[in-house]
Amino acid sequence: MKISMAIAAKYCPLVLAGLMLAGCATVTLVQPYDADLYANTEAFYKQAARVIARGVSASPRTSGDVRSIADGAEAQHPGHYRQFRADYDTLLIESNALILRSMANATRIGAAGQQLHDKIEAAITESFPSECDSLQASFAEVSLTTRNYIDLKCLIGKWSEQHQNPDLTNGKRILKQSNWEGRAKSLFQGILAIQSAQAAKQKGE
Repeated sequence: MKISMAIAAKYCPLVLAGLMLAGCATVTLVQPYDADLYANTEAFYKQAARVIARGVSASPRTSGDVRSIADGAEAQHPGHYRQFRADYDTLLIESNALILRSMANATRIGAAGQQLHDKIEAAITESFPSECDSLQASFAEVSLTTRNYIDLKCLIGKWSEQHQNPDLTNGKRILKQSNWEGRAKSLFQGILAIQSAQAAKQKGE
């Protein structure tokens, strides 16, 4: 099944542009509609949204509030990275499962064949994909569907890295509420793009 360049461009999740190469719209092969994959994507959204809601409620409102947390006390704060590490790990596992599901349904992996398959399997075993652009360059032959799920994995990995970054968290590894609110928007828009593409496939567009 082919998808036109216009549809590919429309449904490529541009809200994740910082995590993917601009060549997304050149990918033309998509898998057939998969009801289970659609449902699993919705479940992923709900799971990630619950983590975000907890992050908003647990985190300080401003950067000043973050800086005011006493040195040595930050690790016990409910917004500290330590309190969310298991959530990030779980979401990474779930994103791996979506990638594997989409690959299993692929009608064609591409000219690289087994070599490309091995690259993807190696990539999804990484806990924190810090070089998502280079990973996407290796995935030029896979379907747009699979690339979308790789984007989700990259997004979660970036979230985890940001939460641990002392420069972004005033040395506390605690995010402020607006960081979590921004994540809610990017997650919603990214999942909407993927779901819209799945719906288009179901309709045979």
